Amino acid sequence: MFPWGYGPAKRGEVKKVRTSTQLTFLRAALPYGSALHLTLKSTTGQFTNKEACYMKSFVQIVIAACALFSIHMYAYAQVLPTLFIIGDSTVKNHSKSLQGWGDPIAKYFDTSKFTSALGGRSSRTFQTEGLWDKVYRNTKDYGGWAAQVATAENVDFVDSNRMTADKYDLLGFDVVKSRYFPGDHTHTDPSGAMVNAASIVEGLLAQPNCPLKTYILKNSLTSDLPDTSAAQSNTNAQSRSPLALRTNYMFTFGTEKDLSGELNVSPTAEYSDTTGYGFEPGSLVENTRNGISSDRPFFFSASVPEGNYRVNVVLGTKTSGSDTTVKAELRRLMVENVRTNPGQSVTRTFIVNVRIPEIKNGGEVHLKARERTTEWRDWDNKLTLEFSGHSPSVHSISIDKVDTPTLFVLGDSTVCDQPAEPYSSWGQMLPRFLNSGIAVANYAESGETLLSTLRSRRLEKVLSVMKPGDSLLIQFGHNDQKERGVGVGAFTTYTDELKTYVARTRAVGGFPILVTPVNRQMFGPDGKVTNSLGDYPEAVRLEATEDNVPLIDLNKMSKTLYEAIGERNIKVAFATGDNTHHNDYGSYELAKCVVAGIRQNNLTVAKYIIRDFRSFDPNHPDSISKFNLPADPQTTTTRPLGS
Repeated sequence: MFPWGYGPAKRGEVKKVRTSTQLTFLRAALPYGSALHLTLKSTTGQFTNKEACYMKSFVQIVIAACALFSIHMYAYAQVLPTLFIIGDSTVKNHSKSLQGWGDPIAKYFDTSKFTSALGGRSSRTFQTEGLWDKVYRNTKDYGGWAAQVATAENVDFVDSNRMTADKYDLLGFDVVKSRYFPGDHTHTDPSGAMVNAASIVEGLLAQPNCPLKTYILKNSLTSDLPDTSAAQSNTNAQSRSPLALRTNYMFTFGTEKDLSGELNVSPTAEYSDTTGYGFEPGSLVENTRNGISSDRPFFFSASVPEGNYRVNVVLGTKTSGSDTTVKAELRRLMVENVRTNPGQSVTRTFIVNVRIPEIKNGGEVHLKARERTTEWRDWDNKLTLEFSGHSPSVHSISIDKVDTPTLFVLGDSTVCDQPAEPYSSWGQMLPRFLNSGIAVANYAESGETLLSTLRSRRLEKVLSVMKPGDSLLIQFGHNDQKERGVGVGAFTTYTDELKTYVARTRAVGGFPILVTPVNRQMFGPDGKVTNSLGDYPEAVRLEATEDNVPLIDLNKMSKTLYEAIGERNIKVAFATGDNTHHNDYGSYELAKCVVAGIRQNNLTVAKYIIRDFRSFDPNHPDSISKFNLPADPQTTTTRPLGS
């Protein structure tokens, strides 16, 4: 009989789980006291973004991608060491154009024998077919389970999932798809199999005491690992500037020299790493006597390190009237429709949060491919301002780093900073309704779940910069409800993960605030909104009650809002052809719901609500005919991840 461990681990927990299941079995199964040396997590199969790498296809094969090295030392016979590999079709595959990494890995070793993996087997199949005596595992967090087992059993661990994900992210979706995955998103062609095999060998070489290293051929990886130097160079260039440590600026514009301005900026000054400031490409502005103006939106950036910045903009010029809206970073609404007459100027002050992927305790957030391209303004080391409206005009801009409280936000595509029209989410409208005493740091991202946000280290990043007294808004559910597996559900894994967020936020002195997931636009025959989110909104309510967490019931408020707008007119609040994602008007109204919820809960953040915000009743939404937020120049036909 073998000891089988301590019971399945709950997702989101960090604890010792099942320390001696399959590992003990192998020790008993292999002759002559063979020692177990190595555990490998599955090679990445889902490559469109990191979350998929960690969460979907490959989490099903963590056992299958474990490579177990056993050196048999026989007393009276000389026998070559053997590398046993067990896995599924990503390891052993010989279809027409596809190949797993199990065979090509042999080229990197000087002398070994290899047993073939069984194609198409999952860890459960190894159990049910009698290939494995008994397998206990966490039913969802397979990668985390593998790492915990390796730690508990003191064996080497190669995180090939993360290693290949990092390479795929640098190469980009199109390159990876065309170069390595000719058929589906899981199975590689021979060149992709070689990349995966080389990544595993690379991981073996990084182990300090792995006995396999003595059998790996020298310089065997040179030609097989993909060349990501160009992509890495581009990423590094985007995240550095000679003036990156500068934390304050004073810019003035126009032909008249303003003595208060440290830097008078020409309308043709494009941003560069050399200067550390300037207009973004495509910005067409012209000088007036004491400012700049344009007939279209324009963007201005300054290089700054991570942190919160107080921005003062003086709007208007002497020569003409203007109507100016200001957004920051990735379309975060800061100032709305400020009208000035000729010769009039108006000053507006707001706080902008600037962030980078790096985590101060080591590592970085695992960004999706789109976050390194179309959404990069949310992660670079620049503070970018967008000026739009009817003849937007600016006299001066000052930027100063400040130590202010921060309202952090985590969530999915209904919450995040959407990069382009016609999509918009309530998180990027939130700064409009808070004053210059607080920053909004929106870390939400399309396609995210509670678990994927943990795995991608987004929560860890937030907690690394959170100060005691800061708050965190948490809204998930749209993608969580699609997760499948034994024991996965609203009142089990989802609730456990909510508890993890609450506990970890409180542990650093922060204040968690739970938000029920916003409704989709789905109406029943009675003209009322139907619940498309199952038990997930109720699970949030119960967790808020159980752990005494403030609750903003956006699910309930959005139902009221949609029904007030009416089924016939509801499309005015949603992106064209979309039942989940909102447009500017819809996200603006939902942001008002959230602000009203902050006030109703009498939260600490409530004291930062702007003075002219009246109590908002979703039974009486703003008239769409009076909503006049200027559209952004960036447009897309690509739907956000998630639905």
